[in-house]
Amino acid sequence: MSDPTNSKPPQGPNRPGEPAGFNWKLFALMSVALLILGLAFFSNGLTSPARPTSYPEFKKARDQGLIMNDSKHPFKIVTKDGTYISLVTGFLRPDQVKGPDSKEETYVFRIPVNVVTQKEELNEILPQNYRSQNVAQLPEVENARELSLSDLRRAIAFEEVETANKDNPLTLVTVQNGGAYITGFRKEITNRIDATTPEGKPIAPRPFSVETNIPLLGDELNKLISKSGADPVIENDYL
Repeated sequence: MSDPTNSKPPQGPNRPGEPAGFNWKLFALMSVALLILGLAFFSNGLTSPARPTSYPEFKKARDQGLIMNDSKHPFKIVTKDGTYISLVTGFLRPDQVKGPDSKEETYVFRIPVNVVTQKEELNEILPQNYRSQNVAQLPEVENARELSLSDLRRAIAFEEVETANKDNPLTLVTVQNGGAYITGFRKEITNRIDATTPEGKPIAPRPFSVETNIPLLGDELNKLISKSGADPVIENDYL
């Protein structure tokens, strides 16, 4: 006669009342694995490496107003101790593109300058193909707008200045009785907005890094710090 206590089949790993075939241990392991993968993916997105950028590209981004400087996106000049190399690091805003309220405004402009005290800045801003002209008197131009050198920096960075315009090429005009002006023609795009993904989603700030040579760019780097609000940082080694 068989023992009734041994007639029941052994129970599986399922909880009481759960349908046969459901493995809770496997489900728990898969959940943990998916969580780890998700955290790794998210972490990689936050700590994406800085993209090496050339100094001219960096200056263009600065002139376009793309460099950020806040608590979450600091802009720093990091100096490697004992060397003449600095590392400029920071984050770039998305590219500035036409928006729904953007308009294209075309006009002739002029900028009063001092060719003596602003010589270095003029050499930095003006492209190689600008013209120079000496005149007895600056001609009057109807509806000409007066801009600043900062405006010109931005306009050139966005390629809004037609340096070889047929009627109004970019020209440094020196007046014989004193004074000098930059004159030219601009196609300005107003009300630019941050670029988005093809799906219309926001683009995250992009980290960047630029190596600079202190003896060659010392004065220019100091001006850059003062204009951009960077936080100088000295470290023993940034590598």
